[in-house]
Amino acid sequence: MGNNINTLEVYVLKYFSEEQEAYKYEEELTKFLKGIGHCRCNRNVGAKQVVETKRKLSELNKGSKKPMYGKAFSNEHKKKLSDSRKGEKNHLYGKSGAVHSSSKPIEAVFPDGSSIQSSSKKELADKIKIGMV
Repeated sequence: MGNNINTLEVYVLKYFSEEQEAYKYEEELTKFLKGIGHCRCNRNVGAKQVVETKRKLSELNKGSKKPMYGKAFSNEHKKKLSDSRKGEKNHLYGKSGAVHSSSKPIEAVFPDGSSIQSSSKKELADKIKIGMV
């Protein structure tokens, strides 16, 4: 992609409530676009690998055939890797709540039957604190 990222046009075609539903739609759309010669990406979506191919690929990455087999990172290299992901260099730096990729929707159900829903634990905690004050 390089510096051409600004030339992309992105369109939201449809919203889905279930992830599996979205994958199925992408598979069908890709198949259609391939059929009319308009698919420039997602070329492997919808392609099913034969069991034998899966087995061969699995065998290629076992034991001594693995690229990192018998190798270990030096302590110096581990430190460099660690430092390269700390603070502002971390892709999650400064993100919390719903914008954090590890956030999951959550619901608190109280003894009286009432409940509060939120997009993250942090936001739920904030809602509960506000309600108690």
